Amino acid sequence: HRYDTMIGYITEKKLCHSVFLLQYFGEESPEDCGRCDVCRKKRDRLDLDFSRIWIRLTETLSNLPQKEFKDAKLLLAACAIKESELALQCLDLAVDEGFLTFHPAKGYRLPE
Repeated sequence: HRYDTMIGYITEKKLCHSVFLLQYFGEESPEDCGRCDVCRKKRDRLDLDFSRIWIRLTETLSNLPQKEFKDAKLLLAACAIKESELALQCLDLAVDEGFLTFHPAKGYRLPE
């Protein structure tokens, strides 16, 4: 049993290694460590996805400056981006960081 567990730890590609170990020792619902190779790959993949979403958002808003995207669903649909938690987080972060503006009457826009 220990041998199989050790092999599982080495070959696991989707579960954080710290989570794997903590669950082995009986901890329930541990959080990802953010430092192991599995967590770094997840973060890199998210960064890449975020970059792709950001590029589509800026291209769409640049090419259609007069178009009003009053809500996230309309903007994401115009960008051909599937509505997802990551896409919505990207929009929120872009607004928080000042890369996009949002006004209830005007919708999402690039800052002037």
